[in-house]
Amino acid sequence: MKTNTEPQKGIPLATGGQIGERARSCLDRFATDFKLTPNLLRVLAHSGAALEGFTELMRANLSSSLGSKAAEQFMVALAVHNGSDYAFAAHSALAANFGVSKEDVIAARNASATDPKTAAGLRFALRLLDTHGRVSDSELAAVREAGYSDEELVEIAALIGQSVITAIVNNLAKTPVDFPAPPRK
Repeated sequence: MKTNTEPQKGIPLATGGQIGERARSCLDRFATDFKLTPNLLRVLAHSGAALEGFTELMRANLSSSLGSKAAEQFMVALAVHNGSDYAFAAHSALAANFGVSKEDVIAARNASATDPKTAAGLRFALRLLDTHGRVSDSELAAVREAGYSDEELVEIAALIGQSVITAIVNNLAKTPVDFPAPPRK
């Protein structure tokens, strides 16, 4: 009998009997609400707890006071910064659904935006990620001066949490990208 000695690459998409009741319920709800089931969720479906926690965080982030348009710009910038090709493609595509222009998607890749407040927030988010939240008082004062409230600063931290989960799971799983290629220029 021949055996395959090559190690499995990544984590496959969960299918059929691999998806428990809790995960199936989350996938069905997501598909109903958003009219799609991204491959990331099919990877997370190996764990009902992980899938449920992630989708609830995502829903909360989309309804934050930052607004879904800005949230997607943050997610594009964070995806690039975290080295997640999957998340970059996904959030670049989803951004258009929330009114983000192609120019702002491209700008977000470099932590920039046509709106000065959003641009300041994007730069702050990357700094917050890089320092694990240990920003200086002057950096915090600057982002507040740009117009961010304490509520919005906490919401930026929550977006960072979502982006880190997304990047780690997608990079670990080698999730096949099921979104169009993002705009480059």
